[in-house]
Amino acid sequence: MWLLASEWLSVMLILACGAIYSHAAIRIVDLQKHARQLQTQKRPTARENREQFRKQVRMEKQQLAECTIDKGTSTVEMIHRIISKITFGILECIPPIRYPSKLVRKVHDKTSSQVYTLIREINRDIGTISQQWQQQSQTPASRPISTTKKAPKQPEATDKLPDRSTENRVLHAVNFEQPQIHIEKINKGIHPNEENKYNNQPLWRSHAGNQLSECRRSGT
Repeated sequence: MWLLASEWLSVMLILACGAIYSHAAIRIVDLQKHARQLQTQKRPTARENREQFRKQVRMEKQQLAECTIDKGTSTVEMIHRIISKITFGILECIPPIRYPSKLVRKVHDKTSSQVYTLIREINRDIGTISQQWQQQSQTPASRPISTTKKAPKQPEATDKLPDRSTENRVLHAVNFEQPQIHIEKINKGIHPNEENKYNNQPLWRSHAGNQLSECRRSGT
């Protein structure tokens, strides 16, 4: 009895351990799959790497240009100050123009300082504007594409009726009397293409003239 109970207990323990191990194995596989997905999402693509590299190169070029302009401006300002100092120092050594030279020197130094400061500010503003333009060009605003079709334009209730004047002009241009005249000529024995000597006369007069000429030919 105790042997049978111990066997059943061992079987139950084996089944429980198997279930625990299988659940742990499934959980490990799921975690590994999730980790691979996270690595794939975090891994930058080749296109993103190229764009990042180009952006970095542009930023470095821009910073180099700004630094070059700043250093060039500082160098020119320093040379300008040295030259002006020497020039105004010589002028101040002359007693008659010493006081006017000092006044001119103050105005000159103030004006030159403002000019060089303005050059540096313009340089910084240009750099800021170029950075903003690059950011806008890299992230263009996406416009939603409308999938709805436009309804066809319905005729308005105030549309005009067809113009009867056009129909009247067409009817007036067609000569409905000419076929009737040809039929009458054929019934009277006159060919429609025969030239009429009395074009300016009425049809009955020209027909009478034709009959008179026929009588003269026949001698009656």
